Amino acid sequence: METKPKLLDQVRHVARARHLSHKTEDVYHNFIKRFVLFHDKRHTDNSSLYARLENKSYVKSQLDS
Repeated sequence: METKPKLLDQVRHVARARHLSHKTEDVYHNFIKRFVLFHDKRHTDNSSLYARLENKSYVKSQLDS
């Protein structure tokens, strides 16, 4: 069974695939790392932030209709 790469490894891979500069890749990596640590390493399925973003997206889709 293959294991899925860790989140920050995935971020670096996508940044390189999109040919982003090394500095931009570092900024994205550091921002995501700080974001995850700030939210106590909880998965997004368990966070109220995810619920708020989901609700905001739903409301926006209803307004666009």
